[in-house]
Amino acid sequence: MVSRRKLLIAGGLLAGGAYVYHRGLRFPRMGFTPPPLANQVRLSNADVSFKGLIVNRSAAPEQPRFRAHEPEPLLTVHGSQAPLTLTIDNIAQHAVLNVQGLPAQLSLDEDIRGLQRTIRLPASVAAEVTLRWEWPDSEQVRFAVIGDSGGLQELDWCLQRAADLNTQFLLHMGDFNYSEGEYDLAIEKFNNAQIPVYVSIGNHDFNQSGLIYQQFLDEIAPLNHSFIIAGSRFTNLDTAADFFPVSTGNRGRLLHSLLQDQTEVSDHVAFSHSPFKDTRPGKDHDIGGGGEIAWLADMLSQLGVEDYLCGHVHRSSEIETHGLRQWIAGEGLGFEDIRNKKKVAQILLGEAQVGKKIQYQWAPLEMPWHLQHSPTHIEKIKKELPASMLEWYRQKTRLAESG
Repeated sequence: MVSRRKLLIAGGLLAGGAYVYHRGLRFPRMGFTPPPLANQVRLSNADVSFKGLIVNRSAAPEQPRFRAHEPEPLLTVHGSQAPLTLTIDNIAQHAVLNVQGLPAQLSLDEDIRGLQRTIRLPASVAAEVTLRWEWPDSEQVRFAVIGDSGGLQELDWCLQRAADLNTQFLLHMGDFNYSEGEYDLAIEKFNNAQIPVYVSIGNHDFNQSGLIYQQFLDEIAPLNHSFIIAGSRFTNLDTAADFFPVSTGNRGRLLHSLLQDQTEVSDHVAFSHSPFKDTRPGKDHDIGGGGEIAWLADMLSQLGVEDYLCGHVHRSSEIETHGLRQWIAGEGLGFEDIRNKKKVAQILLGEAQVGKKIQYQWAPLEMPWHLQHSPTHIEKIKKELPASMLEWYRQKTRLAESG
Protein backbone atom coordinates (compact mmCIF):
# COMPACT_ATOMS: atom_id res chain seq x y z
CA MET A 1 0.00 0.00 0.00
CA VAL A 2 1.14 3.53 -0.78
CA SER A 3 1.38 5.60 2.36
CA ARG A 4 -0.67 8.77 2.79
CA ARG A 5 2.56 10.75 3.02
CA LYS A 6 3.77 9.47 -0.38
CA LEU A 7 0.37 10.21 -1.94
CA LEU A 8 0.51 13.76 -0.60
CA ILE A 9 4.05 14.25 -1.94
CA ALA A 10 3.06 12.82 -5.34
CA GLY A 11 -0.01 15.03 -5.44
CA GLY A 12 2.06 18.06 -4.52
CA LEU A 13 4.58 17.32 -7.28
CA LEU A 14 1.81 16.91 -9.85
CA ALA A 15 0.14 20.12 -8.78
CA GLY A 16 3.46 21.96 -8.81
CA GLY A 17 4.27 20.62 -12.26
CA ALA A 18 0.86 21.67 -13.59
CA TYR A 19 1.36 25.16 -12.14
CA VAL A 20 4.81 25.48 -13.74
CA TYR A 21 3.40 24.25 -17.07
CA HIS A 22 0.58 26.80 -16.96
CA ARG A 23 2.64 29.70 -15.70
CA GLY A 24 5.98 29.02 -17.40
CA LEU A 25 9.49 29.55 -16.07
CA ARG A 26 12.01 32.15 -17.24
CA PHE A 27 15.79 31.88 -17.09
CA PRO A 28 18.55 32.97 -16.61
CA ARG A 29 17.50 34.42 -13.26
CA MET A 30 14.95 31.69 -12.71
CA GLY A 31 11.44 32.97 -12.12
CA PHE A 32 7.85 32.55 -13.18
CA THR A 33 6.56 34.41 -16.20
CA PRO A 34 4.74 37.51 -14.87
CA PRO A 35 0.94 37.38 -14.94
CA PRO A 36 -0.87 39.20 -17.76
CA LEU A 37 -1.25 42.95 -17.27
CA ALA A 38 -4.67 44.21 -16.26
CA ASN A 39 -6.91 45.73 -18.92
CA GLN A 40 -9.01 47.70 -16.44
CA VAL A 41 -8.42 49.84 -13.39
CA ARG A 42 -10.62 51.23 -10.63
CA LEU A 43 -9.91 54.89 -9.96
CA SER A 44 -11.24 56.92 -7.06
CA ASN A 45 -14.13 58.28 -9.12
CA ALA A 46 -14.49 55.90 -12.10
CA ASP A 47 -13.83 52.46 -13.51
CA VAL A 48 -11.74 52.45 -16.70
CA SER A 49 -11.06 49.61 -19.14
CA PHE A 50 -8.62 49.81 -22.02
CA LYS A 51 -7.00 48.08 -25.02
CA GLY A 52 -3.58 48.87 -26.44
CA LEU A 53 -2.64 50.73 -23.26
CA ILE A 54 -1.05 50.04 -19.91
CA VAL A 55 -1.81 51.93 -16.73
CA ASN A 56 1.42 53.53 -15.53
CA ARG A 57 2.00 52.02 -12.09
CA SER A 58 4.71 54.53 -11.23
CA ALA A 59 2.35 57.51 -11.56
CA ALA A 60 0.60 58.97 -8.54
CA PRO A 61 -2.78 57.26 -7.91
CA GLU A 62 -4.60 60.59 -7.92
CA GLN A 63 -3.14 61.38 -11.38
CA PRO A 64 -3.99 58.33 -13.54
CA ARG A 65 -1.63 57.96 -16.48
CA PHE A 66 -1.57 55.49 -19.34
CA ARG A 67 0.88 54.61 -22.14
CA ALA A 68 -0.09 53.34 -25.58
CA HIS A 69 1.70 50.34 -27.03
CA GLU A 70 -0.21 50.36 -30.31
CA PRO A 71 -1.21 53.13 -32.75
CA GLU A 72 -4.98 53.22 -32.19
CA PRO A 73 -5.68 52.43 -28.52
CA LEU A 74 -9.11 52.35 -26.90
CA LEU A 75 -10.15 53.56 -23.45
CA THR A 76 -13.63 53.28 -21.88
CA VAL A 77 -14.82 55.19 -18.82
CA HIS A 78 -17.61 53.19 -17.19
CA GLY A 79 -19.38 56.18 -15.68
CA SER A 80 -17.62 58.78 -13.55
CA GLN A 81 -18.84 60.05 -10.20
CA ALA A 82 -16.96 63.36 -10.43
CA PRO A 83 -14.86 65.35 -12.92
CA LEU A 84 -12.10 63.12 -14.30
CA THR A 85 -8.64 63.86 -15.72
CA LEU A 86 -6.62 61.19 -17.57
CA THR A 87 -3.17 61.41 -19.16
CA ILE A 88 -2.19 59.14 -22.05
CA ASP A 89 1.39 58.94 -23.40
CA ASN A 90 2.75 57.74 -26.75
CA ILE A 91 -0.17 58.84 -28.95
CA ALA A 92 0.82 60.01 -32.44
CA GLN A 93 0.40 63.75 -32.87
CA HIS A 94 -1.77 63.29 -35.96
CA ALA A 95 -4.12 60.77 -34.28
CA VAL A 96 -7.71 62.03 -33.97
CA LEU A 97 -9.82 61.35 -30.89
CA ASN A 98 -13.16 59.67 -31.60
CA VAL A 99 -15.58 59.96 -28.66
CA GLN A 100 -18.70 57.82 -28.29
CA GLY A 101 -21.34 57.75 -25.57
CA LEU A 102 -20.83 61.27 -24.20
CA PRO A 103 -24.16 62.98 -23.49
CA ALA A 104 -24.85 65.85 -25.90
CA GLN A 105 -25.01 68.46 -23.13
CA LEU A 106 -21.48 67.63 -21.94
CA SER A 107 -18.14 68.46 -23.53
CA LEU A 108 -14.77 66.77 -23.29
CA ASP A 109 -11.49 68.67 -23.35
CA GLU A 110 -8.33 67.20 -24.93
CA ASP A 111 -4.96 68.87 -24.48
CA ILE A 112 -2.21 67.74 -26.92
CA ARG A 113 1.44 68.19 -25.98
CA GLY A 114 3.75 66.18 -28.21
CA LEU A 115 2.86 62.50 -27.77
CA GLN A 116 0.88 63.18 -24.60
CA ARG A 117 -2.88 63.66 -24.43
CA THR A 118 -4.67 64.95 -21.34
CA ILE A 119 -8.40 64.26 -21.25
CA ARG A 120 -10.79 66.12 -18.95
CA LEU A 121 -14.37 65.06 -18.34
CA PRO A 122 -15.72 68.14 -16.55
CA ALA A 123 -18.67 66.50 -14.79
CA SER A 124 -19.91 63.16 -13.58
CA VAL A 125 -21.16 60.86 -16.35
CA ALA A 126 -23.59 58.02 -15.72
CA ALA A 127 -23.15 56.42 -19.16
CA GLU A 128 -20.21 54.61 -20.71
CA VAL A 129 -17.86 56.91 -22.63
CA THR A 130 -15.47 55.36 -25.17
CA LEU A 131 -12.35 57.13 -26.41
CA ARG A 132 -10.42 55.85 -29.41
CA TRP A 133 -7.47 57.55 -31.11
CA GLU A 134 -7.58 56.92 -34.86
CA TRP A 135 -4.99 57.57 -37.56
CA PRO A 136 -6.67 59.54 -40.38
CA ASP A 137 -4.17 58.24 -42.98
CA SER A 138 -3.84 54.63 -41.89
CA GLU A 139 -3.96 53.07 -45.37
CA GLN A 140 -0.19 53.45 -45.67
CA VAL A 141 2.41 53.95 -42.93
CA ARG A 142 6.18 54.17 -42.82
CA PHE A 143 8.08 52.96 -39.77
CA ALA A 144 11.64 52.52 -38.51
CA VAL A 145 13.31 49.61 -36.69
CA ILE A 146 16.35 49.85 -34.39
CA GLY A 147 17.55 48.21 -31.19
CA ASP A 148 20.40 47.98 -28.72
CA SER A 149 20.77 51.74 -28.31
CA GLY A 150 21.18 52.01 -24.56
CA GLY A 151 19.48 55.01 -22.99
CA LEU A 152 22.08 57.74 -23.45
CA GLN A 153 22.91 60.08 -26.34
CA GLU A 154 22.85 57.23 -28.86
CA LEU A 155 19.15 56.70 -28.13
CA ASP A 156 18.51 60.44 -28.64
CA TRP A 157 20.00 60.13 -32.11
CA CYS A 158 18.06 56.97 -33.02
CA LEU A 159 14.78 58.68 -32.10
CA GLN A 160 15.71 61.81 -34.03
CA ARG A 161 16.94 59.87 -37.05
CA ALA A 162 13.71 57.86 -37.25
CA ALA A 163 11.68 61.08 -37.23
CA ASP A 164 13.97 62.75 -39.79
CA LEU A 165 13.42 59.79 -42.13
CA ASN A 166 9.69 60.65 -42.17
CA THR A 167 8.55 57.55 -40.31
CA GLN A 168 5.34 57.51 -38.30
CA PHE A 169 6.48 55.17 -35.54
CA LEU A 170 9.57 53.37 -34.31
CA LEU A 171 9.85 49.73 -33.32
CA HIS A 172 12.60 49.52 -30.71
CA MET A 173 14.09 46.03 -30.43
CA GLY A 174 15.14 46.36 -26.79
CA ASP A 175 18.34 46.77 -24.77
CA PHE A 176 17.88 50.43 -23.92
CA ASN A 177 19.47 49.76 -20.51
CA TYR A 178 23.21 49.06 -20.21
CA SER A 179 24.23 50.99 -17.11
CA GLU A 180 22.76 52.54 -13.97
CA GLY A 181 20.17 55.21 -14.69
CA GLU A 182 19.60 54.33 -18.34
CA TYR A 183 16.20 52.69 -17.70
CA ASP A 184 14.71 55.94 -16.38
CA LEU A 185 16.42 58.03 -19.04
CA ALA A 186 15.16 55.82 -21.87
CA ILE A 187 11.57 55.89 -20.66
CA GLU A 188 11.68 59.68 -20.48
CA LYS A 189 13.12 59.84 -23.99
CA PHE A 190 10.52 57.43 -25.39
CA ASN A 191 7.76 59.62 -23.95
CA ASN A 192 9.30 62.81 -25.35
CA ALA A 193 10.05 61.47 -28.84
CA GLN A 194 8.56 63.04 -31.95
CA ILE A 195 6.91 59.78 -33.04
CA PRO A 196 5.44 56.89 -31.00
CA VAL A 197 7.85 54.17 -29.90
CA TYR A 198 6.70 50.56 -29.47
CA VAL A 199 9.29 48.60 -27.50
CA SER A 200 10.27 44.93 -27.31
CA ILE A 201 12.04 43.98 -24.08
CA GLY A 202 15.75 43.12 -24.34
CA ASN A 203 17.80 40.85 -22.10
CA HIS A 204 19.45 43.88 -20.42
CA ASP A 205 16.00 45.37 -19.79
CA PHE A 206 14.78 42.08 -18.31
CA ASN A 207 17.76 41.08 -16.17
CA GLN A 208 20.71 43.25 -15.14
CA SER A 209 22.34 41.98 -11.94
CA GLY A 210 18.85 40.88 -10.94
CA LEU A 211 15.36 40.82 -12.40
CA ILE A 212 14.38 44.37 -13.36
CA TYR A 213 11.57 43.83 -15.88
CA GLN A 214 8.85 45.13 -13.55
CA GLN A 215 9.69 48.71 -14.56
CA PHE A 216 9.10 47.73 -18.18
CA LEU A 217 5.65 46.39 -17.27
CA ASP A 218 4.89 49.41 -15.10
CA GLU A 219 5.91 52.12 -17.55
CA ILE A 220 6.34 50.82 -21.11
CA ALA A 221 4.25 47.88 -22.34
CA PRO A 222 3.30 44.22 -21.93
CA LEU A 223 6.06 41.80 -22.81
CA ASN A 224 3.89 40.35 -25.61
CA HIS A 225 1.21 42.09 -27.66
CA SER A 226 -0.13 42.52 -31.18
CA PHE A 227 -1.71 45.34 -33.20
CA ILE A 228 -2.93 46.07 -36.72
CA ILE A 229 -2.20 49.21 -38.75
CA ALA A 230 -2.23 49.84 -42.53
CA GLY A 231 -3.67 46.37 -43.09
CA SER A 232 -0.70 44.61 -41.48
CA ARG A 233 -0.43 42.88 -38.12
CA PHE A 234 2.60 43.60 -35.94
CA THR A 235 3.26 41.04 -33.19
CA ASN A 236 5.76 41.80 -30.43
CA LEU A 237 7.28 38.71 -28.80
CA ASP A 238 9.32 38.39 -25.63
CA THR A 239 12.68 36.68 -26.26
CA ALA A 240 14.59 38.41 -23.44
CA ALA A 241 15.10 35.12 -21.57
CA ASP A 242 14.52 31.42 -22.21
CA PHE A 243 11.11 29.82 -21.62
CA PHE A 244 10.30 26.47 -20.04
CA PRO A 245 8.13 24.85 -21.25
CA VAL A 246 8.59 26.76 -24.52
CA SER A 247 4.88 27.05 -25.37
CA THR A 248 3.79 28.48 -22.01
CA GLY A 249 3.44 31.92 -20.48
CA ASN A 250 1.95 35.04 -21.98
CA ARG A 251 3.88 34.54 -25.22
CA GLY A 252 2.40 31.10 -25.77
CA ARG A 253 -1.10 32.34 -24.92
CA LEU A 254 -0.79 35.27 -27.34
CA LEU A 255 0.38 33.10 -30.24
CA HIS A 256 -2.30 30.49 -29.66
CA SER A 257 -4.96 33.21 -29.50
CA LEU A 258 -3.71 34.68 -32.79
CA LEU A 259 -4.15 31.27 -34.43
CA GLN A 260 -7.86 31.58 -33.60
CA ASP A 261 -8.11 35.20 -34.81
CA GLN A 262 -9.93 35.36 -38.15
CA THR A 263 -9.07 39.01 -38.89
CA GLU A 264 -7.82 39.34 -42.46
CA VAL A 265 -4.53 41.19 -42.90
CA SER A 266 -2.28 41.92 -45.86
CA ASP A 267 0.85 40.89 -43.97
CA HIS A 268 1.93 39.70 -40.52
CA VAL A 269 5.35 40.62 -39.15
CA ALA A 270 6.84 39.55 -35.81
CA PHE A 271 9.34 41.70 -33.93
CA SER A 272 11.43 40.81 -30.90
CA HIS A 273 14.84 41.22 -29.31
CA SER A 274 16.76 38.01 -30.07
CA PRO A 275 17.37 36.49 -33.52
CA PHE A 276 16.73 32.93 -34.61
CA LYS A 277 20.28 32.86 -35.95
CA ASP A 278 23.32 34.95 -35.09
CA THR A 279 24.77 35.95 -38.47
CA ARG A 280 28.32 36.41 -37.14
CA PRO A 281 30.64 33.43 -37.73
CA GLY A 282 31.09 31.36 -34.58
CA LYS A 283 28.69 33.44 -32.45
CA ASP A 284 25.50 32.23 -30.78
CA HIS A 285 23.49 35.27 -29.68
CA ASP A 286 20.19 33.66 -30.60
CA ILE A 287 16.84 32.91 -28.98
CA GLY A 288 17.97 29.87 -27.04
CA GLY A 289 17.77 26.11 -26.89
CA GLY A 290 15.46 23.51 -25.44
CA GLY A 291 13.27 23.40 -28.55
CA GLU A 292 12.34 27.07 -28.25
CA ILE A 293 13.59 28.07 -31.71
CA ALA A 294 11.82 25.18 -33.46
CA TRP A 295 8.53 25.78 -31.62
CA LEU A 296 8.54 29.52 -32.22
CA ALA A 297 9.43 29.13 -35.90
CA ASP A 298 6.59 26.64 -36.34
CA MET A 299 4.08 28.96 -34.64
CA LEU A 300 5.12 31.91 -36.82
CA SER A 301 4.83 29.71 -39.91
CA GLN A 302 1.28 28.73 -38.95
CA LEU A 303 0.45 32.43 -38.52
CA GLY A 304 1.76 33.26 -41.99
CA VAL A 305 4.66 35.36 -40.70
CA GLU A 306 7.39 35.77 -43.33
CA ASP A 307 9.49 38.58 -41.82
CA TYR A 308 11.05 38.62 -38.36
CA LEU A 309 12.59 41.86 -37.03
CA CYS A 310 15.06 41.73 -34.16
CA GLY A 311 18.21 43.14 -32.56
CA HIS A 312 20.57 41.72 -29.87
CA VAL A 313 23.38 41.35 -32.42
CA HIS A 314 24.99 44.76 -32.93
CA ARG A 315 25.38 44.39 -36.70
CA SER A 316 22.79 44.85 -39.43
CA SER A 317 21.96 41.84 -41.57
CA GLU A 318 19.18 40.09 -43.43
CA ILE A 319 19.09 36.35 -44.07
CA GLU A 320 16.65 33.51 -44.76
CA THR A 321 16.50 31.19 -41.75
CA HIS A 322 13.94 28.85 -40.19
CA GLY A 323 11.44 29.67 -42.93
CA LEU A 324 11.67 33.43 -42.21
CA ARG A 325 13.38 36.51 -43.57
CA GLN A 326 15.26 37.63 -40.49
CA TRP A 327 16.21 41.32 -40.27
CA ILE A 328 18.71 42.17 -37.51
CA ALA A 329 18.61 45.91 -36.79
CA GLY A 330 20.73 46.05 -33.64
CA GLU A 331 23.06 48.94 -34.46
CA GLY A 332 21.52 51.50 -32.10
CA LEU A 333 24.90 52.20 -30.51
CA GLY A 334 26.57 52.66 -33.89
CA PHE A 335 29.46 50.45 -32.82
CA GLU A 336 30.18 49.25 -36.35
CA ASP A 337 31.16 52.84 -37.17
CA ILE A 338 33.94 52.50 -34.59
CA ARG A 339 34.97 49.03 -35.77
CA ASN A 340 35.26 50.26 -39.37
CA LYS A 341 36.44 53.82 -38.58
CA LYS A 342 33.74 55.15 -40.86
CA LYS A 343 29.96 55.51 -40.93
CA VAL A 344 28.45 52.13 -41.82
CA ALA A 345 25.73 51.58 -39.15
CA GLN A 346 22.16 51.27 -40.46
CA ILE A 347 18.55 51.65 -39.41
CA LEU A 348 15.80 49.55 -41.00
CA LEU A 349 12.74 51.15 -42.63
CA GLY A 350 9.43 49.52 -43.47
CA GLU A 351 6.43 50.60 -45.51
CA ALA A 352 3.06 48.99 -44.82
CA GLN A 353 0.11 49.47 -47.16
CA VAL A 354 -3.36 47.94 -47.18
CA GLY A 355 -3.51 45.06 -49.64
CA LYS A 356 0.27 44.72 -49.96
CA LYS A 357 3.18 43.03 -48.22
CA ILE A 358 5.43 45.26 -46.12
CA GLN A 359 8.45 46.55 -48.05
CA TYR A 360 11.80 46.98 -46.24
CA GLN A 361 14.96 48.92 -46.96
CA TRP A 362 18.09 49.95 -45.08
CA ALA A 363 19.02 53.57 -44.43
CA PRO A 364 22.30 54.93 -43.01
CA LEU A 365 22.14 55.69 -39.30
CA GLU A 366 24.64 58.55 -39.68
CA MET A 367 25.21 58.97 -35.95
CA PRO A 368 27.63 61.87 -35.26
CA TRP A 369 30.90 60.84 -33.63
CA HIS A 370 30.42 63.22 -30.71
CA LEU A 371 27.30 61.33 -29.60
CA GLN A 372 29.00 57.93 -29.34
CA HIS A 373 29.92 58.03 -25.66
CA SER A 374 28.17 54.98 -24.18
CA PRO A 375 30.31 53.11 -21.60
CA THR A 376 29.46 50.03 -23.66
CA HIS A 377 31.79 51.27 -26.42
CA ILE A 378 34.84 51.05 -24.15
CA GLU A 379 33.87 47.54 -23.02
CA LYS A 380 33.35 46.32 -26.59
CA ILE A 381 36.57 47.89 -27.88
CA LYS A 382 38.60 46.21 -25.14
CA LYS A 383 36.89 42.89 -25.78
CA GLU A 384 36.69 42.80 -29.56
CA LEU A 385 39.21 45.19 -31.14
CA PRO A 386 43.00 45.80 -31.15
CA ALA A 387 44.38 47.86 -28.26
CA SER A 388 45.23 50.75 -30.61
CA MET A 389 41.52 51.25 -31.33
CA LEU A 390 40.84 52.56 -27.83
CA GLU A 391 43.08 55.58 -28.28
CA TRP A 392 41.71 56.16 -31.81
CA TYR A 393 38.13 56.11 -30.44
CA ARG A 394 38.92 58.51 -27.60
CA GLN A 395 40.67 60.93 -29.90
CA LYS A 396 37.96 60.74 -32.59
CA THR A 397 35.07 61.41 -30.23
CA ARG A 398 36.99 64.11 -28.33
CA LEU A 399 37.86 65.96 -31.55
CA ALA A 400 34.30 65.65 -32.81
CA GLU A 401 32.94 67.00 -29.53
CA SER A 402 35.29 70.00 -29.54
CA GLY A 403 34.87 70.72 -33.23
